[in-house]
Amino acid sequence: MINTKEQIIEYIRENGKITANKLIEVFPIKRRMIHYHLSDLVEAGELIKVGTPPKVYYSINNKEEVFNMSYNINPEIIKIIDDNFTLFEPTGTELEGFKGFVKWCNHDSRKYDVINKANEYVKLLKEYDDFKKDGFIDATQKIISTFDQEKRFLDELYYLYPYSFPIFGKTKMGQWLFHAKQTQNENLMRRVIKIIAPEIKNLIEIKKIDSVSFVPPSLPREIQFMNRLEKSLSINLPTIKIEKIKTPIIIQQKGLKDIADRIKNAEETMIIETSNTNYSKMLIIDDFTGSGSTLNVLAGKMKKQNIAKTVIGVTITGSMKGFEVVREL
Repeated sequence: MINTKEQIIEYIRENGKITANKLIEVFPIKRRMIHYHLSDLVEAGELIKVGTPPKVYYSINNKEEVFNMSYNINPEIIKIIDDNFTLFEPTGTELEGFKGFVKWCNHDSRKYDVINKANEYVKLLKEYDDFKKDGFIDATQKIISTFDQEKRFLDELYYLYPYSFPIFGKTKMGQWLFHAKQTQNENLMRRVIKIIAPEIKNLIEIKKIDSVSFVPPSLPREIQFMNRLEKSLSINLPTIKIEKIKTPIIIQQKGLKDIADRIKNAEETMIIETSNTNYSKMLIIDDFTGSGSTLNVLAGKMKKQNIAKTVIGVTITGSMKGFEVVREL
């Protein structure tokens, strides 16, 4: 005799994506039992759940075609991918780990060999680990290479995570941060902050920081990630406020390709009202670094206004462009 779970699977297989309410109409059992069976089937990997209440849909997880786990890969490699990879599908579904990696490889525009790409991905991760110092990616050389000595004000620069990898695109943290800000997703914001908060506090302790500052957001949003981060960190140190001047048309730093334009944007739209505080080591915190122009300009303002003698920058994610060249020096 076919049990209820098998009947649910067969019905969804025949009718496509379906809601729990539709199943309640079809099967003569209580609502809570339908939800119980659906939860079990999702956990077992038989079904995929898409959406958030009140519009949640269930569909068949085509495991044989997409998530076939029979690849002859070292378990250590699978574990590394499980810890570092995530895939956001066009539907808004997130597939973390090796399952997401397999689906990414099997996309119609790629059709990559999963085993080869898995080995390539892990090798790339290990290469970028070489840039870490005390657990942080040391991007100071990027500032040294970009700015002449007389225009270089940021003393040190660190990333917590790379923003993206060649071929593979945005990293897990890069995607979480991007979608958290773009969609105002509080769950993703909490997920990011839970991971990075201890890392930032660790850097503060290692570098003996005595004051902090947060780069203000450029775009007006109902929920500002950097404000959430500042509140969640609850750092027991003096915080120097940076103000972003409102302009008729808001120009994002990320949208400016020319480094001179990025410098001008930061110089003319960001102000620091405090002066003559003479802190020894300040940490400026941002969510993303491309060229480092914003942090370098702010470091210059801090020093010119006698706010801090040494200024260190840390960003959640950062561009790894040029790091290959640095490795060869």
